[in-house]
Amino acid sequence: MSDVKEEVAEVVHSAKEQLEIALVDLIQSSVKAKDFLVGELPEVVEQLLMWKFWYNFIWFVGAIIVLTFSWKKINKWYKVCSEDNWRTDDLVIPSMVGMVFLAFASFIALIEGINVTWLQIWVAPKIYLIEYLASLTK
Repeated sequence: MSDVKEEVAEVVHSAKEQLEIALVDLIQSSVKAKDFLVGELPEVVEQLLMWKFWYNFIWFVGAIIVLTFSWKKINKWYKVCSEDNWRTDDLVIPSMVGMVFLAFASFIALIEGINVTWLQIWVAPKIYLIEYLASLTK
């Protein structure tokens, strides 16, 4: 019986040593990760701000281009459709279809593309970061 107790004690002692080693390794890895994050965090935040700025700015400019193009084409096609000889003109139905398509594209551009997040990042980046972090925690 004492042999079994000694074997159990030896296994427990061995497991305890392995757990202590694993715990020390885990703590050292955590400290290294914390040091790395603290050192790299300003650069990561700067890169995040640059990415979000340019991403939103490009979408904004693209939406403005789509809206401008759509407005000009819709006005042109509306003039074609509103003329007195519209019954004989072969451009009326394609013009109407084009107007509906461009109106839909304009609607999408208004909803998705017109945002001023890029302006907020440029003018008040700290406020943007606070709002962004708040949205991540939701």
